[in-house]
Amino acid sequence: MQFTEVKIEVFIPEEYIEMLRNALNKIGACKTGKYDHCLSYSSVKGYV
Repeated sequence: MQFTEVKIEVFIPEEYIEMLRNALNKIGACKTGKYDHCLSYSSVKGYV
């Protein structure tokens, strides 16, 4: 099975977003066409 596009969804602390983006970009996971470092994020609040 070959994939041309995938969506990766993770929940991490905000301070790790830049580190994750850089690591994903290093392996080519954040590239879309001619663009690299493509990533979107939103804040999520959990309840205990």
